[in-house]
Amino acid sequence: MRRRQLGEPADRQKIKVLLKQNNPGWKQTRLTALKMGFNAHNSNAFIAENVGVSEPTVKRWFSTYRQGGLDAVLERGYGKGRPSKMDDEIEAYLLAGLKRTRWNTAHQTCEDLERHFKRHFKYKTV
Repeated sequence: MRRRQLGEPADRQKIKVLLKQNNPGWKQTRLTALKMGFNAHNSNAFIAENVGVSEPTVKRWFSTYRQGGLDAVLERGYGKGRPSKMDDEIEAYLLAGLKRTRWNTAHQTCEDLERHFKRHFKYKTV
């Protein structure tokens, strides 16, 4: 079994304090996994089973911890998805149309956007 080097003494103390606070579930899970990860005798599979996530997730958290520290692990990855194809012009057109109640259905909105911008807009996108 490979021994992992994880955790500075200051981080260990900080995690103990944070675990006693009222945290959202996702944060509590990550803190618990990190605390268990500080003990080299706990395998990744054991930690994953106990906190209720997959082993690759635990490995990803440990890797993030090594690269960015505790704050990086306790950060959610919002906004890292696929960027929107909607530009400011389309957004302004949509907002103006909604304020004037130009459309009654998403289908009507889709047709109007296609006519006005000469582009295809999927129904679920609108």
